[in-house]
Amino acid sequence: MIILSIIDWFECTRTVTTLKTGSFEINWTSGTQGSVVGRETEITVNGIFGTSCVYGTGAGTTMGTISGTTLTFNAKVPRTASNFLCPSEARYTGVEKITNHSAVFIHNS
Repeated sequence: MIILSIIDWFECTRTVTTLKTGSFEINWTSGTQGSVVGRETEITVNGIFGTSCVYGTGAGTTMGTISGTTLTFNAKVPRTASNFLCPSEARYTGVEKITNHSAVFIHNS
């Protein structure tokens, strides 16, 4: 499990604020690949008409995959609070490179 201390949001279509950082869990799938699961992360997104929409990963939401040092995110994060003006889920997509390590080892434990 990777405890997240800071989450920065870039290139978002709306203003996003992190309420709880939560954690990532990487589950080995094969070779040097794995699935990435977000746990207990919570964000608020500024919605239309001044609404604030709250989304979160809860006990576990599949966020994407990791292959070597590349994280590929393609997730639908469910709404956890807010009103009817907020979509039922937020899309989180992107590709991140792990640059502060020369290697990342993912194995079946």
